[in-house]
Amino acid sequence: MRSIIALVLICFSVLSQSARAERLQIAMKVYDGAERQVFSELMYEFRQQHPGVEIDIVFSAGDAYHQQINDWLEGQSGPDLMFWYGGSRIKYPAKLGQLKKLDSIYQQHQLAQNFSAFTRDAVSYKGQYYGVPIAYYHWAFYYRPSQFAKQQLSPPATWAEFLQQCRVLRTRGIDLVALGSKQHWITHAWFDYINLRLNGIDFYRNLLAGKITYSDQRVKDALATWYQAIDAGCFNSNHEKLGYERAFPRIYHGLSMMNLIGIRPKDRLPSSVGDDLAIARFPQINPALPWYELTPVDAFIVPNYAKMSAGLNALLLYISSDSFQQRFNYSISKVPAALKAQQHVGSFARQSEIFVSEAADRIQFLDRDSNPLFAEQVPDILHAFMKHGDINKTTSELEAARRRYFGALPAGDLQLESLK
Repeated sequence: MRSIIALVLICFSVLSQSARAERLQIAMKVYDGAERQVFSELMYEFRQQHPGVEIDIVFSAGDAYHQQINDWLEGQSGPDLMFWYGGSRIKYPAKLGQLKKLDSIYQQHQLAQNFSAFTRDAVSYKGQYYGVPIAYYHWAFYYRPSQFAKQQLSPPATWAEFLQQCRVLRTRGIDLVALGSKQHWITHAWFDYINLRLNGIDFYRNLLAGKITYSDQRVKDALATWYQAIDAGCFNSNHEKLGYERAFPRIYHGLSMMNLIGIRPKDRLPSSVGDDLAIARFPQINPALPWYELTPVDAFIVPNYAKMSAGLNALLLYISSDSFQQRFNYSISKVPAALKAQQHVGSFARQSEIFVSEAADRIQFLDRDSNPLFAEQVPDILHAFMKHGDINKTTSELEAARRRYFGALPAGDLQLESLK
């Protein structure tokens, strides 16, 4: 009888502990199966280390995730922890009071020293922390060295070489650049890099901050430079029908030579191509300028409606750890934000790290360095430009959007300067 009572008490104790288990929900955007698998394994490991915490993961694989984030933050209901982007994508909701301040956990555990000034700034607003950076990645041209050797060419180092190779390869039925512009936001990378290489980072930051009119001659010069590539036949003619992930295979089929992208689509590579892949910088345009690179930062944020519990604090510490960041990023060729974890990265992440370390400065991406509401208007305008090539029409539309969200010059209260 006593043994039966003891068994009942044990069962009741287990059930009570289970009932008291803290349940956290994480929203995670993944790009491929490898990223999903690794993240799931790491969350399982966290649960093993913290048996009193249950983890539910809400995975998303498409651009609809952006709207989900907005809906959760504005509706004040949803996951407790969210994967998100750095820069203005954090600063803007922080300004609106939609995110939790994380200064206390940074101070208690000296987290700031784990990250570079660039990644810390990407998750900060007015000197306070609103996110934990987990990775950065470098937008660069991916190419097959064997294909360039076959064509007796090298990746173009200057814009003049870039245009010349476009013309030469066009006569051979090959595109220099594989482009998938079905998702219009991919045009941001071209507008970003051409401005960085032609006009420099100070001008471009002020432009994205709404402090310079898009009717400025330097913007028109950037668009004219871009149109040179369109006119030279640098891109595949069907780019509007391809998503960015479907453009990459053109490289290993020999249809195109290079693809400007931020993350190598590892799961889509045939084994025969894996060892025949390298990366190159976006070519130089203005030789008087140093290298400026495009380097987005990824992070996790805590919405303001979430409860800062012991389990959530433990989870934030876990994702900030060297171990988590090294293992999570290795499989997807990103560079860990945690400085010590950067000692253990793959070959592509290592090369990206070298390019970034050699750069004079860097930005993230148009939609992470400008007002997000303004940035939402830009992709359709730039995508249309690739079709009609009308520079005045494009700058007029961009300027109208700038005025709508930043106000008349000098820029209004949503300018990025006010989000620092």
